[in-house]
Amino acid sequence: MEFDGKKYKIDDYLKFKFKDRNVTLYMGDKLIFKNIYFDEDEIKRFLYIVKPYLKNPKIAENINFHEIKPFKEGFFIKHKKFYYDKIDRLEIKIHRYYANLEDFEIYITLNNGKKIKKRIRKSELNEAVILFISFKLAKCEDIKSCIDRS
Repeated sequence: MEFDGKKYKIDDYLKFKFKDRNVTLYMGDKLIFKNIYFDEDEIKRFLYIVKPYLKNPKIAENINFHEIKPFKEGFFIKHKKFYYDKIDRLEIKIHRYYANLEDFEIYITLNNGKKIKKRIRKSELNEAVILFISFKLAKCEDIKSCIDRS
């Protein structure tokens, strides 16, 4: 992920600048740190933290996350929050493209009938989280009880 080296506002005082994989952070006009190298995971984590505060919508809409993240009452897909108690049904399909690339297509039906479709990258981490979420939605006490139901 590369940006053009311009300063972007996080809020009224904080700004950051990306150039290649180096991040420079300013508080007002004061330099806080300069050209700190971020690997790909660190860039994703940094952008995850600052995205809700970004004033520049072009940057905010271009930050793309490819994983599903659980929390106690539900899960996030990208930045959309879903609560277990509001979900009526969850369907997962695998979407294949090119020779060896796959995504999960997730179809969520809420209790109010609204249907939502999301797509995330297929990975071992995402597979494990989807399995965990499926067990939570099925209200299984443990894996054995869920397997015995099917």
